[in-house]
Amino acid sequence: MNRIRKYLTLSALAGVFAVSMAPGAVVLAQTAPQPTIGVVDVKKAFDEYKETQKSNTEVDGLVAGFRTELDVRSKNKLLNDAELGELITLKKKDKLTDADQARIDALEKEQKKRDEEISAISNTTSPTEQQTARLRELRDLSNKNDAALRSLAEDYSNQVDKRKDELSNKITEDMKKAIAKVAQAKGIATVVDKIAVLYGGVDITDEVVKALNTP
Repeated sequence: MNRIRKYLTLSALAGVFAVSMAPGAVVLAQTAPQPTIGVVDVKKAFDEYKETQKSNTEVDGLVAGFRTELDVRSKNKLLNDAELGELITLKKKDKLTDADQARIDALEKEQKKRDEEISAISNTTSPTEQQTARLRELRDLSNKNDAALRSLAEDYSNQVDKRKDELSNKITEDMKKAIAKVAQAKGIATVVDKIAVLYGGVDITDEVVKALNTP
């Protein structure tokens, strides 16, 4: 997930003010005490937040499932919808029985058989009408599955991006609330990302991480 680089400003910084004394007195320019500025290592807080780890696991699982299906479809374009659905379901199982593996082998063998059938008919000098029809049938099936594969790949990519955005936005809001909570408790007026600070500031990263991970 992308690094969050947003500043959470709780109040404006106090400026310099002047105090005018009685007539004839010298006018003194005074500077108000500078408010405390808090800094947070946003990347560290983001990485150490438990929800970030859960979100990464969820997205990884989603991607793995989609990848398995797309891989099966790309290697078995000569199977029909029912056969592909069955093979995909079997390939996604965590633990296969002997019967499951036997069925996988049979379906993959059928894919290979049809691929060899295309090759044989294509290399036939004078194919019969039946052979020509069969070649057209197999090629149409392959083209259909190829188009479906491209469409699914785009759809799954969009689904993953959408879910990543949802999870990232939720984590960002959680971090803002945690930062505000810690800052207010410490009387800190302004909090910025540590990456933007060259000098000074009170580091409240650990407190923010604790606030994030405390139920």
